[in-house]
Amino acid sequence: MPRPETGPASPGGGAVPELSPAPVISPTSAPADARRGLLVVALGVLVFTPDALAMRLSELDAFTLAVARGVFGGVVLTLGCWLVYGRGLWRAMRSLGRWGLALVALEAATTVLFTLSVVWTSVANAMLAFAATPMIAALLARAVLGERIAPQTGLAIAATGLGLGLVAAGAWDEGALSLKGIAAGFLSAACIAAFFVILRRLKASSATPVIGPGWLLGALLAAPFAAFEPVAVHQVAWAFASGGIIMPLAITLISWGSRRLPAAETSMLTLLEVVTGPILVWIVLGEDPGAWTLAGGAVVLGALAAHAAWRWRAAPPTTEAAA
Repeated sequence: MPRPETGPASPGGGAVPELSPAPVISPTSAPADARRGLLVVALGVLVFTPDALAMRLSELDAFTLAVARGVFGGVVLTLGCWLVYGRGLWRAMRSLGRWGLALVALEAATTVLFTLSVVWTSVANAMLAFAATPMIAALLARAVLGERIAPQTGLAIAATGLGLGLVAAGAWDEGALSLKGIAAGFLSAACIAAFFVILRRLKASSATPVIGPGWLLGALLAAPFAAFEPVAVHQVAWAFASGGIIMPLAITLISWGSRRLPAAETSMLTLLEVVTGPILVWIVLGEDPGAWTLAGGAVVLGALAAHAAWRWRAAPPTTEAAA
């Protein structure tokens, strides 16, 4: 039976599920396997690129969109897990114990907060706030697990904070709603970072069973605040494209490919999501991120890319995982 595992965070909100077992990568098979992984991760990033645009084109209010994405994504991903696990799905969920409830709650909060962030501020601001996830996770791991923070990681955390400060400075002129959007994006990053730290604390690799229920819980939590005004067919279609197609498909592709690449290389590839999404929205809808966001984004992305490059150089040449 395949053993789903978590991987890098994705701006769609949620841990990345692995829906196939990882092969043992030998020195002779690694190059071909890595090439396949590279192509699949790149394809996953391309699938994710129009997500923010689809959210914008739905023209739904923030909480209604959160409900729609949670329901569509939760149903699709849970059905996918059921196809993989079969009757063992409930057992896999129970194996996480009481902490599984915390993981479901964090997944729900992540999905709702990210949706609010995209609606309340520019897509570029929302993406950059969520991009702080790995740095927040490093700080939480230090506080909760006592893990040492390498000097290179410390510098990346400081640079990420500086970059987000520049983004917030620009949002100050855009009004309180934009600042709320950045705060929601940052809180979303903090929730998914806590999700990963709990998994590490539990020494659990299987998070997939709780992701779909987490999305459904997010929809339930957002429902009391949703307007639920009459909607057009195209609005439902764009919401389904975002929650029911783009999120589950992209997350699965990135997950499958990331099992065949070094973690740092995957991180660098997924950084493209932070760039391509806002660019597409800029081209199609003319949403100019502004000078402050561009400056802050350059600092954040530069710090994350430099940190990923350092990890890549420090990683062993081959990776082995039990099938």
